[in-house]
Amino acid sequence: MTFYKRLATQGNVGYTAAPGTYATVMAIPTVWVLTHMHLPLPCYITVASILWIAAWYVVNRALPEFTATDPSEIVLDEALSFTFVFVGIVPSLMQLCIGFVLFRLFDIYKPLGIAYIEQIEGAWGIMLDDLFAAVLSCACLHLLIYKEIA
Repeated sequence: MTFYKRLATQGNVGYTAAPGTYATVMAIPTVWVLTHMHLPLPCYITVASILWIAAWYVVNRALPEFTATDPSEIVLDEALSFTFVFVGIVPSLMQLCIGFVLFRLFDIYKPLGIAYIEQIEGAWGIMLDDLFAAVLSCACLHLLIYKEIA
């Protein structure tokens, strides 16, 4: 297994029964630390964007090693897109759990055009559908917090 394939699949995580869910679970500590650093919003978005772009590069390099166009073994997209769920939020444990559930639901069911985004070829399609799921999750989480539900 090459370096890029190992990163894209997060080692053996991409080969588990629910790879996207496990990869997102593994991203929770990173998200927790990143959000609780209390970075100014532009800094948080910059750090999350740099990580996301680096993940796109890794996925783009690893993709030729797979036969499928959107291999489920590639899970780095879920892990790094998950950081965007918490833009502007320093989550409580409950909000972190709600954000996790929202992200997984939107990533799995791909509503509101996310399914069309996934059809984009190559690393862009693999990465962007998760980013849009994260942005939609972020909007919903902000609404739940605003309405004092979360």
